[in-house]
Amino acid sequence: MDKPILSIETSQSVCSACLYYSNDKFFETNFNLKHSHAEILFENIDYLFNSAKTTLNSCDGIAISSGPGSFTGLRIGMAAVKGMALASKLKIFPVPTFEALAFQISNFLLDNTEFMIMNRVNQEEIYSQKFKTALNSYKAVDSLQILKYDGIDSVKQTTLIFGNALLHSNDKLLNIKNSIFSPSARFVAEWSRKYGQNSSLDEFDYLEPMYFKNFVVKGKNNA
Repeated sequence: MDKPILSIETSQSVCSACLYYSNDKFFETNFNLKHSHAEILFENIDYLFNSAKTTLNSCDGIAISSGPGSFTGLRIGMAAVKGMALASKLKIFPVPTFEALAFQISNFLLDNTEFMIMNRVNQEEIYSQKFKTALNSYKAVDSLQILKYDGIDSVKQTTLIFGNALLHSNDKLLNIKNSIFSPSARFVAEWSRKYGQNSSLDEFDYLEPMYFKNFVVKGKNNA
């Protein structure tokens, strides 16, 4: 059996970790609790290794959901992965968050179905990207972009949307699936094994999350 991949997803409120061998064998934890990643991530990883009766050194590498998403969550996940990879001399597989989520969504939609992922950036902006299912996988229809909330009138009410952005058009809530806004760590690992083998890094001093937007600290006067 192949060595497992340890994978981590911390781009949104869900803190997800997985020890992935295959689609038929994996160990996964998911906690939907805001501002808890730093407290529970390593506890969950220890639980996975204890459950599987193995260790970090037995892994083939570490996959990390690299963004875009929460600045704090991404930093916590990336710092954790760098520390573990340095200690164990394992490679890191950075996984684009929207790509992993599109891959996950494509597993339960019919072929040739178009859908969009729209996640909140802040009170004024959203991350947006359109995909289409294809042969039990997906393909990107356009590039990842940041849109203003007041600039999404072109989104049709019949468009299938996944994410945590609260979208309204003509005072009607669009067809958005708010329960699916970040990939599970299982699909982060599966994406890395299927698409990311050529993107692994064993020198990662300059590896950073894909923020896609500069971080701005807002004070009381501009909050």
